[in-house]
Amino acid sequence: DYSWTFGNRVTAVVPISGASWPTTEKGAAIAKDDLAVWAFHNNNDPTVPSWYSVDYVQYINASKPSIKAKLTIFQASGHDAWTKATDPSYKENNQNIYQWMLSHRKPQN
Repeated sequence: DYSWTFGNRVTAVVPISGASWPTTEKGAAIAKDDLAVWAFHNNNDPTVPSWYSVDYVQYINASKPSIKAKLTIFQASGHDAWTKATDPSYKENNQNIYQWMLSHRKPQN
């Protein structure tokens, strides 16, 4: 929820098994603040359903952000998507989450 309320204060976020209830308004607020988002979730998460992350990313991208939100759904059960997501050896497009976060910058005013 910090991301859609105070998105202008941060550059990139990596929600993992995020429990925030997705709404179109929250997605639009994140898109408006040019916040880079890479969400991770396990598809069979019994604690927080993966559709939370799926819907969030769809709502953000529907608002035409300057940085398209990314989504990674691991084919796994359980709530622990963070072990794989935070492993520096896990990469997509040759970047782990740390490299991806550091690759984003807010425009200077």
